[in-house]
Amino acid sequence: MAGLATPALAQNVWHTSYYGQELAGRKTASGERFNPGALTAAHRTLPFGTKLKLTNIQNGRSVIVRINDRGPFVRGRMLDVSRGAASALGFVGQGTARLRVETLSGFAASSSPPSVDLKTTLAASEVGETAPLNDALINRADRALHN
Repeated sequence: MAGLATPALAQNVWHTSYYGQELAGRKTASGERFNPGALTAAHRTLPFGTKLKLTNIQNGRSVIVRINDRGPFVRGRMLDVSRGAASALGFVGQGTARLRVETLSGFAASSSPPSVDLKTTLAASEVGETAPLNDALINRADRALHN
């Protein structure tokens, strides 16, 4: 199965930006307050609570973030991360980066977009297992951005 994961990962490189201090304390789309130092991210369609492993393809630095907001709303960008995540990934100075995206195992098991049970997903994520992002979920997110 590991041999099958490699082609999927090559396709999951997203242009990513970050947002920071200017939104500190404001409510995110999920209802929680935005903390620029937290390891969180915004995506237009991925379910809240989805955990992603992001790797900066320029420097190899990785971090795990949790989707808690909606965005980005700039054409061509797939993900906004918190300033804390951007700092951990080493792209604060550049403003944007190309990141390889993987999800934790709770979202990779099915071939169709998952019905989300956040308790199960978060429990699976706590063991630290990672898997390639579910292709159906990625394709749905890509279509939403480009339509």
